[in-house]
Amino acid sequence: MQEIDFLPKKFRDRRKRRRANLYRWIGAASIGALLAIAALLQLGVQHQLQSKRNQLEAPYQAAVAKRDQLVALQSKLTDQRSEARLYAALCSHWPATQLLVCITAQTPESLSFRELKLYQETTAIARRKSEEDEAAASQSPTLRDYDYFESLRGSRTAKIDVNGDVMEVSELYEYLVKLNDHPLIQRANIESVEPVAQGDDSGRSEFELQVVLTPPLGGKAVPAATTASR
Repeated sequence: MQEIDFLPKKFRDRRKRRRANLYRWIGAASIGALLAIAALLQLGVQHQLQSKRNQLEAPYQAAVAKRDQLVALQSKLTDQRSEARLYAALCSHWPATQLLVCITAQTPESLSFRELKLYQETTAIARRKSEEDEAAASQSPTLRDYDYFESLRGSRTAKIDVNGDVMEVSELYEYLVKLNDHPLIQRANIESVEPVAQGDDSGRSEFELQVVLTPPLGGKAVPAATTASR
């Protein structure tokens, strides 16, 4: 049987509005509760992350300190290596006595010396000023000193001119082979071999040798042919 509502229309509309307002309040409360739950969950996650961060903070700071210490040690090691290289370069040279023994120790009996001349040839090295400034700006003072010293030493070639007489030319070539095998000598070349003036029946020949010395420790070998000014 159909229910008949005897209330006036305005009362019925008022009841509908009240129901609608109730539904709206329920919906708003539900949304607020969901937002509150989400916020609480978010706070919980943040709290967990903060706790983990606090736990990792000490190991992280220790790792950073070790990294800084390693960088400092590497920088100190680089400086010490540069100082060692510079010291070794400054102290590295061949004593004259060693060179004299090197030239004369393996002399055959038929060979005699008239003159031994030790000198250095300097080769001009062209380099742009901008390149020097750019390279020096990224180096430590010790390394800059070392590179400057190396550039000076690299432009110089130590040589010995040997003049003398020999009875048997074949012994001169054997002597030349021995010189080229010596660790102090980079190469030895015969400049000239000529018989002595007419009227001398001894069979002697005059010779000229040029001996290029091996660069000392840290030095670089010079090429076989260079343009140099004495």
